[in-house]
Amino acid sequence: DNVFLVVNGQHVLVDFTDKGFESYLFSIARITTGDIKGRVIVKGIQALGLEKGRLVSDAAFLRADHQQHVLWVNPSLESNELLRISTDGIAVVPNGTNDQSIFLLKAGMMKPLTFVRLTSNQLKDALTRIEKLVLAHLACAETDKWFVLMWAMGFLLKDFVKTKPLMRFEGISGGGKSTAVELITALIYGADQKAIATPAAQYSEGTSNPVLCLDNIERRNLGREEYDFLLTSSTGISKLKRRQGTDTEVVTETPRCLVLTTGIENLFGQEIINRSLIVDFDRTTFGSDLTESVFHQIVAERSFLISALFHLQVRILDRISAGDWDQLQGMLKKDFPHHTKERANGYLSLMLLLLDEWFVITGRSHDVHDVARKWVNRQDRASKTTGIESNPIIQYLDLLVSKRMQMHRSRDEEEKQPVWDYPVAMPTIIDHDKDDNRVPTKIRFQCFASELHLTFMQMMRGM
Repeated sequence: DNVFLVVNGQHVLVDFTDKGFESYLFSIARITTGDIKGRVIVKGIQALGLEKGRLVSDAAFLRADHQQHVLWVNPSLESNELLRISTDGIAVVPNGTNDQSIFLLKAGMMKPLTFVRLTSNQLKDALTRIEKLVLAHLACAETDKWFVLMWAMGFLLKDFVKTKPLMRFEGISGGGKSTAVELITALIYGADQKAIATPAAQYSEGTSNPVLCLDNIERRNLGREEYDFLLTSSTGISKLKRRQGTDTEVVTETPRCLVLTTGIENLFGQEIINRSLIVDFDRTTFGSDLTESVFHQIVAERSFLISALFHLQVRILDRISAGDWDQLQGMLKKDFPHHTKERANGYLSLMLLLLDEWFVITGRSHDVHDVARKWVNRQDRASKTTGIESNPIIQYLDLLVSKRMQMHRSRDEEEKQPVWDYPVAMPTIIDHDKDDNRVPTKIRFQCFASELHLTFMQMMRGM
């Protein structure tokens, strides 16, 4: 357990490795933690803190009160104060010494900012600026631009759901994936925070930061530990390990962040695929006139832009309290049953709620159901492609089936749905645009062995 001291309104960790505590100790006693006396003092304060200090069970960057619809945020203000965001508005309160004894640490990656109170017109202007500086420069289709932005802007609401869907940017080298990460992290953190990290570092950063962006994650460098981190980040389950220096105590690591990865090839594993939102990037088709000055503008206006997100949460919490979030979850369950990202319905409905309120504020006409349909269908198609390409056996079976159906159609154009005798399980797409979307999960071959062999040989010659 960690012990903190409040020094001039700032919290310092009582530990041999903390520079803030080292500086404080030297300023009052002219000794360091490297001295014997300094080490004794550290141990003494730690013991005293554990005995008489106020116990805080959760000291992360963000805390959500689901019952009262309240968010507590440490936005890295210079004063080290917190924001209490509720349906009543935003209040600036002391950190740790407030009425409810809420103590939150700063996100390690987040640069300091200044909270700005905004009028309705200023809120509209700020959201419009985010569209111009971030959304417009994402090198993907228009529907996917909003999909990505709402996923990222939901970082303040992530603790309202258990399953936090992973976001995956895919595309050729130079397709704009890393640039998109730089735009998003410049807004949230005030600096480019994409990284290549060890599993231990991933757990550490994922505990203290709202969004973790892992660049160039491919199948070849995705080991068991990295795979488990992605899974635990999405599902909310904890990883237990033995505490160093003891045979009985354990340490619990629970990543609480949203995770974004980029890569050229598809990831593998149905558990990961079903929990990943996949977006294709292509700068050639969807590129913009992005220049370095855009990043400088984002950083320069960041306090104004992030403050707008805080004000947006007031409206979102009010709508959650009114039952709008529950209605959107019900709509996804009823109108889009069994879609491939069904496990993430909670977060997807938060994204839809954010988009709906965003469009209301900025004065856009829209249809939430139509947006949901487009998002679900695009993710279903992406999941099928990923499921096929990440499994060589299924990939070859898919090629075999396609080739066989082409031969059958050329022989009998009127027979659109041949019934074959040899069952083969295949991943399929549920088309939510059609009334009857119950697509069979198996197909059957009906042919002589020689025909099957001929089909296979022709397919192999074409590869």
